[in-house]
Amino acid sequence: MLRALIAIVLPFASLAAQDRRPLLGTVVDGDGKPLAHATVCFGYVPFGGEDLPPHDQGTTTTDARGRFKADVLPCAGYSLWAVGPESDAGRATSGILNAAAGALVELRATARRTNWRLTIEGLDAWPEAGPFTIRLFADTVALPGPPLAVAADGTVELPLLLPAIASFDLCDQAGEVLATLSVPTKADGKVKLLPPQTVPMRVFDAKGQPLAGAEVEQRLSRGWNHGLDFGPYRPGRTIRRRLGTTDADGRLVARVPFAKDPFRSSGYRQLYFLAKKPGHAASLSGFTDQLFLDGKEVADKDLTELSFHLPAALPLAARFTTTGGRGLAGQRVVVRSHLRIEEATNGGWQAQEATWLATTDAEGRVTIADLPRNVGELSMTLLAPKAELGMPEPLRRSAPPLALAPLRFQSRPDHEVVVDLATYHTVQLRLLEADKSPARGATVLMAPEHPETAWDAGTMQATPDPAGRLNLLLAPGSWTVFVRSANSMACQRLVVEHGLEATLALSPMPAMRGRVVGKDGKPIAGATLDLVSMSRMGLDGLRPPEEQVAEHLNWKWLDDVRSDADGNFLAPFVPVSGASYEAVFHHGPRQSARFQVQVGADPVTITID
Repeated sequence: MLRALIAIVLPFASLAAQDRRPLLGTVVDGDGKPLAHATVCFGYVPFGGEDLPPHDQGTTTTDARGRFKADVLPCAGYSLWAVGPESDAGRATSGILNAAAGALVELRATARRTNWRLTIEGLDAWPEAGPFTIRLFADTVALPGPPLAVAADGTVELPLLLPAIASFDLCDQAGEVLATLSVPTKADGKVKLLPPQTVPMRVFDAKGQPLAGAEVEQRLSRGWNHGLDFGPYRPGRTIRRRLGTTDADGRLVARVPFAKDPFRSSGYRQLYFLAKKPGHAASLSGFTDQLFLDGKEVADKDLTELSFHLPAALPLAARFTTTGGRGLAGQRVVVRSHLRIEEATNGGWQAQEATWLATTDAEGRVTIADLPRNVGELSMTLLAPKAELGMPEPLRRSAPPLALAPLRFQSRPDHEVVVDLATYHTVQLRLLEADKSPARGATVLMAPEHPETAWDAGTMQATPDPAGRLNLLLAPGSWTVFVRSANSMACQRLVVEHGLEATLALSPMPAMRGRVVGKDGKPIAGATLDLVSMSRMGLDGLRPPEEQVAEHLNWKWLDDVRSDADGNFLAPFVPVSGASYEAVFHHGPRQSARFQVQVGADPVTITID
């Protein structure tokens, strides 16, 4: 099944003019004590904009009691982290947390960074690529400022406002990303760039004739966002490194960072190369645990050259219109697709993500001409001001900067898709906790009602304002809306035929509760639950919507569970018919025996050896 998702995103220039709301919290150190004069960094990257610069970011400072207030855009999910002041033990740093206006959060600065100099080893093997620069990231939030220069000895002076876990793009003299690496947490600050390996390539047309002037790119990925919110993990950045163009014989010899010759290596290699040329559909070849050509694994172990066969283009075309059929011109469009790699042994397939960027023309049209033929899931994200989309101005104050207008397809369209935003309706939601207080900080997931809906990274997410209000633009049809806060949830079907108002009352989630202790019986704070297996017996019939959501998200919800300062834990999840979960608790190198995750009224005791 091919699904397409179209979302409307507000660009940065308009974001800055919106009213801001407070996001409140505290920063504590490893002992749980307030951390005064810490710097809190925050950044907002809207859904669909993971490969683009942040639409909003800033910093604030904690007071003497470790408290902070960040003025942020309403109904927008921010990434936050904290860095403490300089001390003899270095600077305390926190991980990254996701939160929105109206939330009350705690950032735990439990890590220590003592060295603010990065040393990149192995650059001498790449003399033709220098001089080098780096760009720093916290998940998909790019840190502000120009790229940082790498000195001749491979060192870089890092800024002081890095989270506990950060990454960087290492760029060559042309600004192309050579590799994307993690900022080391070890005291010496050293990281090694892998040596260059030669990868011969050849590109052909659909008739097997050499194709000159084809461009080949290496596809790099920086994983997922790992903030502790209640929705699916959002996709990370995807990066294309331009390797060059083919000669008259369709040949290109690329140099890529890798430990060994990938043709002679074994194991999971994660090397993906995309060949493209105007008038042709792009093709993907490379290495997973097997070598694959044109999206299909091959068993020939004697190959020493990658090949690509580019068929005729099968363009993806769309037109975005609004009131009176007027096209939305000059707007950025992000197309994110899953490229299939067919496995040679079991008839299954893997999916690799790739993105395309385009801009609508004067009539609101956009065409992706070189989209590969082996596309799986597909999403499109249009960046346009909400003022263009028909939502009344007073309602925009409780609408996310990401104004939602999803559209899904059962198969790849063979005609131009026309998205008439004038047909979309404003849906006003009011979200209440069981005690009738606003459901601040809740995660709202929305998907068109369908038996095969996958509640994954492609699912639209939003968060209400501090009063629990959320206004959305939705296409006509039936929708499933799932809301999750810390310990409560609601699931409701909405039929959107015109503008409507709905109140969703959350109720307590089923949960397993208990305490984590050591062999001496003393409580263990900060133990992490690790879900190690899930088994499910197939059941006939359509499951309730909340079970459909839980089948995709229980794993993430349970993996986010931590014990508190007294060793107590609460593990909310939704039981799924016929499913069972097995987990352990970790604390450093120690762990508990395996146990079944089960809902129960009585607390349990989990012992870590």
